[in-house]
Amino acid sequence: MRTCFVAALALLFFASAAFSQSNRDRPVEGGYGLIFVLPGFQKFSAENYQGVPVPGDTSGLFGGIGVKYHFSEKLAARVGIGFSNSSTTEKPAAGSPSTDVDEKSTLTVFSLAPGLQFTLVKTGDISGYAGFQLGLIALTSNIDGWGHDPGDSYKNTRWLYSAGGFLGAEWFFNDRLSLGAEYVLQYIIRSGTNKSVVGEISNERDLNTESWLDLKSSSSFNVLLNFYF
Repeated sequence: MRTCFVAALALLFFASAAFSQSNRDRPVEGGYGLIFVLPGFQKFSAENYQGVPVPGDTSGLFGGIGVKYHFSEKLAARVGIGFSNSSTTEKPAAGSPSTDVDEKSTLTVFSLAPGLQFTLVKTGDISGYAGFQLGLIALTSNIDGWGHDPGDSYKNTRWLYSAGGFLGAEWFFNDRLSLGAEYVLQYIIRSGTNKSVVGEISNERDLNTESWLDLKSSSSFNVLLNFYF
């Protein structure tokens, strides 16, 4: 992603030099748009907008679709909103005792990332901007029939809070469409709880609270496609 970020910035500034006289219209007061992520220039995706990286979690980033609203040509509010729910069922292995049951796993994720964006400089079709944002992600993982034992269950709940800033550039193809590249720096705090029920024994404990500064994860460098209305 870092390579894509550098390539996108280079593309933006070369385009600025080539089309510096065109100066296309920018979104003005009351204008709004959608923000999409282009991961690696390989596929179009509306997922993982301003997601928070979770170390050791193979599911990666949890973001959503981005929405932007311009209070003026130089000031905009933007927010990432995401929700997902997925489930899987694992059947007991062949030859298992007849008392074994299906193990059903469910993952529910909600994310919210509001922020403000300020235009710092404009040249030709290029706008340079900076801003700050907050983030909240709630993840709940449930397993019923844990270990294929009837009545046993496991629940993991995690909360992630983030605060940080971003710096980027946006190249306007026209007054409706633009390509952007930005760097995001976030400070992240994670907490949560685990609850298990095995037979008649119930156990619940708080997880250790962790915090880290995200400098160079896959969510630090973003290539964005903006569509304005």
